Amino acid sequence: MRSVPYPNRAQLVAAAGCLAAAAAGLTAAARQAPKAGPTPTPSAAKQTRPWKFRFATLELNQSTGVGVVEDGTATSDEGASVTCDHFTWNDKTNLAHGEGHLSVSDTEVDATADKADIDYQKSRKVMVLTGSVVVTLKPREKARDEQVADGKSPGPPTKAEDDDESLGASKRYAVTVTCPRLEYHYSKKRKYAVLTGPIVATQKVSDHTRILRAPRAEWFGLEERALLAGPVEVEDTKGRKGSTPEAVTLFTTEGAERLVLRKGTWEMPVEEDDDQPATQKPPAKPADGQPGGAKPAEGRRP
Repeated sequence: MRSVPYPNRAQLVAAAGCLAAAAAGLTAAARQAPKAGPTPTPSAAKQTRPWKFRFATLELNQSTGVGVVEDGTATSDEGASVTCDHFTWNDKTNLAHGEGHLSVSDTEVDATADKADIDYQKSRKVMVLTGSVVVTLKPREKARDEQVADGKSPGPPTKAEDDDESLGASKRYAVTVTCPRLEYHYSKKRKYAVLTGPIVATQKVSDHTRILRAPRAEWFGLEERALLAGPVEVEDTKGRKGSTPEAVTLFTTEGAERLVLRKGTWEMPVEEDDDQPATQKPPAKPADGQPGGAKPAEGRRP
């Protein structure tokens, strides 16, 4: 079952943490109005304004610490962005809430959900996405990343690149994960996520699509390990199917990816043999009068 798609590599929920950064950044942007003086240098600007904000309206009650943004987008200088219709936060409790066309995007992940609740206290730092959560992990291949950095378009992976169906090779293709709820703990000392199912992970490669289903998943970022609760089911559009009633463990360290499962089953369709012998032509019909040829007509001598 080495071709099993894996929904939980390290980038699965990394971008989602920028929602919490946006909550803190929106507060700072609203409370710290620009002061007259010399234009800050690029380095200073990066330290004080790592996020840029665009919104229809912004309201901040400085006595209560409550802020409200309508139709807002926060974009970081590293390319991450957060967009939603309605965003509120409380600077005294360090809690925030966003909803309405909620989306998170950066160079590695795109995510959408109905709602986001963020606890950005220094001791906690927890973000929860709920309602129709969709996370798309973008392809992560070093050679392609380098081409993109050089302004080139690498194009889709070729059929030859897809011949190796290992977990490592599957990083060349995007993975889309859907689930009702995703909880992410994003402090420096803890990188941990829980995906509450049903979880469906889909990956389309060059000539087929892989699908994985599980009721629950945990991701341990510092260990580069993911645990899928059983039963786990896998299938693809080539007719291959696998399942196990027990938990499945995925190790996602670059170059050392592996899958551990027990008491599973795996079905593979019978493939046609491409090495069929060439069709033989029937023997040529002998000419009349030759051995095996037509008989002479009656009453005639040959």
